[in-house]
Amino acid sequence: MKLKTFLSITSFVFFVVSIIHLLRVLLHWNFAIGNYIPPYWMSLIAFIATMFLSAMAFRFRKNLP
Repeated sequence: MKLKTFLSITSFVFFVVSIIHLLRVLLHWNFAIGNYIPPYWMSLIAFIATMFLSAMAFRFRKNLP
């Protein structure tokens, strides 16, 4: 697999995950991990982190020859 393809797929996956985290906060979706329901602030942090990773992967892909 070429590096540009890998970075494109990675950027897209991180972007989709970040949108899901944002939708969880905006639409008040709940999910459970065993008996634990994570608070919404965790999804906000996850949204920021995954959006950052998506942007960095896209940026690295853009700067490749």
